[in-house]
Amino acid sequence: MNAAGGGTDTTQIVATVPANSILEEVGVKIVTAFDGDTTKELKVGDGTTANAYIHEDDVDETSDNDTTTMTDPGNANQTIGPQIITTDTSVTVTWTNTANASAGKALVWVTYTPAHRYGGAT
Repeated sequence: MNAAGGGTDTTQIVATVPANSILEEVGVKIVTAFDGDTTKELKVGDGTTANAYIHEDDVDETSDNDTTTMTDPGNANQTIGPQIITTDTSVTVTWTNTANASAGKALVWVTYTPAHRYGGAT
C-alpha cells in the first residue's frame, strides 16, 4: 500500500479468511515509523467495519517496533478473542493521513485455522 499521498483513505485487502474458519489473531507491527503529520491512522478491519480488529487508537505509527494485536490485553479499544468466521471475510488495512508521508512501513499478519483442520463444516 502506498501511504505517501495525503488527504485520502487508502484501503487494501491483506487476506481473505475462508468461511467456517477460526480467526485466531490479527496483528500490526510498525517496522519503520511513519513521518508526515499527526493525523496518521492505521486500522485493520473485516471489509465492513474499518477498525473491527485493530482500532486506530491502538497503533502508534510514529514508533518503530510498536506492536498490537486483536487479543492484546493491554489494548483498551479492541480486546477480542478468536472468532468463528461464517462467511468468506476480507481482512483490510486502512491508512489515513492528511499530509504526505515519505517514510514508514508496517507488517500486518492474520492467523486462522481452516475448517478442515479443526473438523468444522466444509
